[in-house]
Amino acid sequence: RHGRPRDLRIAIATGLGDVRLDVEDDGVGFDPAGADRARTGMGVFLMRERLALIGGRLEIASRPGRTTVRAVAPLHALE
Repeated sequence: RHGRPRDLRIAIATGLGDVRLDVEDDGVGFDPAGADRARTGMGVFLMRERLALIGGRLEIASRPGRTTVRAVAPLHALE
């Protein structure tokens, strides 16, 4: 919503002991490091915190025209 994307791609995959959720859009992009430091909203912070609690991780890459958010969680945490 904030990035004003026109297209959105969502993919879920399992690997060796983990599950991965990828969300990609073609919006305006943002500075992920700046968002972590500023904490103007709780979205990225809470996603990162919740994944860390179960041994997962959040990866964000963003530039104008393409933002990719990847959440990786160990399968054992989802049982």
